[in-house]
Amino acid sequence: VKCSDIQFISYDLPRVLLFEDEKYTLVDTLKMGSQESIEAHRLSFADTKHPSTSKEAFYYPDGQLVYDTVKRWIGGSMKFHLKGIVKGRKTLIVRRTDIYQGNYSVEITLQGKNKYVMNIDGQDSKNRWRNVFLNISEGEITEYSPEIEFTIGEKGRDNSATVWIYQLL
Repeated sequence: VKCSDIQFISYDLPRVLLFEDEKYTLVDTLKMGSQESIEAHRLSFADTKHPSTSKEAFYYPDGQLVYDTVKRWIGGSMKFHLKGIVKGRKTLIVRRTDIYQGNYSVEITLQGKNKYVMNIDGQDSKNRWRNVFLNISEGEITEYSPEIEFTIGEKGRDNSATVWIYQLL
């Protein structure tokens, strides 16, 4: 799968993902519709307004209808901890997102220090699902259960459905 193609994968992401000629293995999944998953990942929201959870059925651009549970919020951030990972390995975080109100950026903080930007490109009111990703370089994860924080800024709107975590093992 090439960088640009991953956003359009409408089927359940595989256990092993060939991404930019490297084999990544699925090590963790955060499911917004599972209370057990939410608690295990210590999912929390900070400084957000109007947080909501809803079951949605949206299309990917290939015409595939996919059901998922979405957390939505305005302002602030969503935080969670990665589980089952190996420190220091290349890591790929893939997030299913509704791009109805797209064309914005999310600031991502890893372990309270490393900063990245995830761009939510495009806006689509018909085929609303996209998979956006963050590629973390080798050596950047130094904790066994690092915290990831998605920050949208004071007035921004953001949402997240399932989050998949892959590592180069």
